[in-house]
Amino acid sequence: MGIQRANVQSTSGRDNLYMLVAAPRGPHRGYVQLVHDRYDHVDRYRNLLEYLADAGYVAFAADLIGHGKSVSAGGRVGSLGKGASTALVNDISVVLQKAISLYPPQIETASIIFKGKTMTIARPTLRCLVGIGFGCALVRTYLLRFKDANAIVLAGDEGFTSPLKKAAELIKHEIKEYDETGVVPSIRELLQAGYLDHLDEGKTHRFSYRTSRPSANREIADDPLCAFDYDLASEKVLLEQASVLTLEQWTRMCPEYLPVYLVSGYGDPVTNYTRECDAILEGFKYAHAMNVFFKYFEHSRHDVLLDREKSKVWKGVLTFVDNVNKQNDQLFARQKEEFGN
Repeated sequence: MGIQRANVQSTSGRDNLYMLVAAPRGPHRGYVQLVHDRYDHVDRYRNLLEYLADAGYVAFAADLIGHGKSVSAGGRVGSLGKGASTALVNDISVVLQKAISLYPPQIETASIIFKGKTMTIARPTLRCLVGIGFGCALVRTYLLRFKDANAIVLAGDEGFTSPLKKAAELIKHEIKEYDETGVVPSIRELLQAGYLDHLDEGKTHRFSYRTSRPSANREIADDPLCAFDYDLASEKVLLEQASVLTLEQWTRMCPEYLPVYLVSGYGDPVTNYTRECDAILEGFKYAHAMNVFFKYFEHSRHDVLLDREKSKVWKGVLTFVDNVNKQNDQLFARQKEEFGN
């Protein structure tokens, strides 16, 4: 087993998406797809993909359009281009289809009799989406649009937070002064300054909000696929995607029995030190959701999947995915027992 590289055409019609896939050597137990954060790229998650593949899952992720290696010839990282507003969400589907074409589902079927008619039923195939930071917003929108995921993990979800509104006002102001293709660091500086305000460190690094490990934050700073600025048009698109739904709308429209797992670091200023995650949990409670779980990690910040406690975080994600698979097994077995010929 190893990492396989692939390319898939973006729904924007402009760029190829750079994709990584890890799969077990034998039969697989379903699909786990990562959707990465702002200022991020999929090569950082290679070890996590291999970890999930070792546990029997086809694990995969693609650089979002305008990120990492999903950049057209002559383009630049941080410029999402035309069509990105819909492509960011729709590309999640084409990446899944590519993974399925490489590793078709292991479908188990059974014949049952229901209301006097013979029918064929199939064991549900696990399809779990893992949103990371901003990727959580894309997962939320995707889930309501396509309805083909049967489990989601939200890691470092920034929620429906007020700093985004401040950024929206600043973007409007900057667009009046600059062309939409202009690169204006003030948007990033506004958000990052807010994230860094409450970190109790003598010397705060620009990326200290991301992990509690100074060496990791220096690596991020030296990585041109993380340390860049978006052009104004791209900032606007990202902001629109992050604020397309309100908390009430999403939790009300989300399937009642969908398994959801929220993961956050207690030290993550992007989630307002888990308060945004708490608000999401409260929203699910009022929406009478039946299958929602969460875990907060004491020594982790925004990159909770890559911070000091990553082994515990990965184990928690795997346990959640395994439990969803067990539920699928139990449902299939119950249907066969009750309605089997």
